[in-house]
Amino acid sequence: MMAHVVCITHIDAPVTAGLKLSSSKALLAWTDLEVVDRRPMINYEKESPRRTLTIESADRVGAMLLAENQRCANCFYGTDCLEEVYEFQELPGMPDPVKILKAIDCYQAAAGWYNPKWHRSEAKEFCGALQALCIRQLPGYRLAPWEISRRNVFLRPEDTSESGA
Repeated sequence: MMAHVVCITHIDAPVTAGLKLSSSKALLAWTDLEVVDRRPMINYEKESPRRTLTIESADRVGAMLLAENQRCANCFYGTDCLEEVYEFQELPGMPDPVKILKAIDCYQAAAGWYNPKWHRSEAKEFCGALQALCIRQLPGYRLAPWEISRRNVFLRPEDTSESGA
């Protein structure tokens, strides 16, 4: 696969999803590992490693995602290009968690495959937090058991009646 920089709409999609799928009680949050890596040198009153997505932080988050994607393309092509200027533009409608999960996969391939700093990047942490949020939105997730203790949990109801389980 060739490294590429995703389009601005592709950046707007996960930012929009993070804003619309989270709630005022539980904002999408993640850790900026680059701040954690500088722990001995930082003043936590001025710089916290905890990040949250709000409408006020949407421009910064989208710019961070775009910059990480450009870093990957630069590593692959041996260039030193700057990313586009980013300004968040919310996408209309309610995000489909499955489409967002697929978009995250695409973004991670574009931003991470050739990027030596990907594994400790804020972008990777944001993607993980958004993936978890999307998974919790999938139909049936809330009704599924937390712990699986029954051996026949994967059988359909008609399968259990025939087997006498």
